[in-house]
Amino acid sequence: MLDLLLNNKEGLVGDAVVEGHLEFSDHETTEFSIPGEVERGISKTTTMDFRRADFGLIRTLVLRVPWERVLKGKGLQESWAFFKKEVLKAQEQAVPLCCKMNWRGR
Repeated sequence: MLDLLLNNKEGLVGDAVVEGHLEFSDHETTEFSIPGEVERGISKTTTMDFRRADFGLIRTLVLRVPWERVLKGKGLQESWAFFKKEVLKAQEQAVPLCCKMNWRGR
């Protein structure tokens, strides 16, 4: 079998080398590099501190929703969206924000 490495831009892929066979297969491995610089950025993400969460409050808030009534007649997607919205709303009230984490991409 012939392994091909195709792309639509000259210089996008370099140093392509066809290596040996994969174990128990007639396919061969292909190694290649993608030359160029990787954009580095800083992402600031605020995380929630679940160690200090009030899970009792989450439970209370979620149990207050009249699920049978509000989900009646809704399809799967609409029901999931409503459920998710209610759980996230409870989470916002019961889980404190922790800190901003800086992440530097490579």
